Amino acid sequence: MTLRINDLLRGFAWTQSAFCRKYDFENYLATALINDSFMRRTAFAVRALNVELSQIRDLTTNETSAQMRFQFWLRLITDIFEGIEVPTASSGSQPIAAEIQKCFLASQKTLSKRWFLCLIESRMSSLNLSNFPFTTIKDLEVYIDSSVSPVFYIINEAARSVWMADRKTWSNIHLKLDHIGNHVSKAQGFSNILRGISHNAVRGRCYIPSELLVTHKLSVEQILRKTETKQMK
Repeated sequence: MTLRINDLLRGFAWTQSAFCRKYDFENYLATALINDSFMRRTAFAVRALNVELSQIRDLTTNETSAQMRFQFWLRLITDIFEGIEVPTASSGSQPIAAEIQKCFLASQKTLSKRWFLCLIESRMSSLNLSNFPFTTIKDLEVYIDSSVSPVFYIINEAARSVWMADRKTWSNIHLKLDHIGNHVSKAQGFSNILRGISHNAVRGRCYIPSELLVTHKLSVEQILRKTETKQMK
């Protein structure tokens, strides 16, 4: 029996959009403008997951606790994409997992597991869980490529499942979409780092690459103390 996309996607979509609206309002607005319902729901699901992952660092008290939480999501996503029964998803006790599972099935299993895992693995290394993880701008770019770009790649994959009826048109645009997504994600990633300076300073963290601090004659201590200087401005 063929299951229709609308049948598969009932349940938790509103929860994901509300979650994004509360914690990621700009992306909530952008995602709400997506016209196709399947693409929009997939976008909200992956953005909700990304918000959940981004909060682990703040909501855990040590690296071990954070690693356990990331491992939980690694197992969950792996099981979903390998077709293993996931009680927390099927029962709805974990709404984000439930929505990802439904979107994966509705896409005819064309969404890539690797991009979901990339979002998790990029955040769980000891280096990226440290208070001062980036030495060079290139280090930061690599992190953004694995922690922000996959969101756009997954949304593009959802678009592919919609456009597969017109394979010729899709073949002409999918590389362009990924290229655009890569550039947009870098811009978004850099702006997130700048906007998060004060938030992270309160928690004793600085994500500005040390080479950039040296270039502008700033110290980590000035960032953490939010010292008002000409260089800071």
